[in-house]
Amino acid sequence: WLVWDLVGYEESSVSLRCVIAPQPGYPWRLEVTNSWSLGDGGLTARTTVRNDSATPAPVAVGFHPYITVGTPTIDDALLTIPAQTRILTGAQQIPTGSERVGDTDYDFRTPRRLGELQIDHTYTELGRDADGLARLRLASPDGDRAVSLWVDEAYPYLEVFTGDALPDPARRRAGLGVEPMSAPPNALVSGESVVAVSPGERWRGSWGIQASFDEEG
Repeated sequence: WLVWDLVGYEESSVSLRCVIAPQPGYPWRLEVTNSWSLGDGGLTARTTVRNDSATPAPVAVGFHPYITVGTPTIDDALLTIPAQTRILTGAQQIPTGSERVGDTDYDFRTPRRLGELQIDHTYTELGRDADGLARLRLASPDGDRAVSLWVDEAYPYLEVFTGDALPDPARRRAGLGVEPMSAPPNALVSGESVVAVSPGERWRGSWGIQASFDEEG
């Protein structure tokens, strides 16, 4: 179990810190700080990982928020995923390769209705705006409500999950799971995109969620 300590608190922000102790299979000590803040731009999450060990530590970071635009299910929502590639996986969700999304059902570079498509894939080669952020967007059918999840360049992967495998039927397809990830699944085994943080150094990454509504929303 991890014990999180409160290290900072204001009216619209909070910071929590924990220590990951050395353990079998991962003999490094890390200090992890998560800061959450609410503002005019929505929710921002900032993570810092400091290596308190004597040797470089392999680090991969991920979160798993769900987003919704208030529709009974996500089927009618309009989805935009600014990604060129998705990672293919086997029965155990271990990557087996990748494919370009062009000319496939998994191409959401242009906004379109999600429909009944089941997704549980990692997207990468993310298109970024001029500010360096990649933005996945979910919008209501009429476009009056929209939620965007953005990631900075520390997160080159987005895991997208339509929730079809959730054990509670009431939760299936009720929201879209969108996971900012600094490395793909199984990365600590494959080494793909894992960052080696030097002793005393820090890894940093930020992501956030922004909602927009019409005047009556």
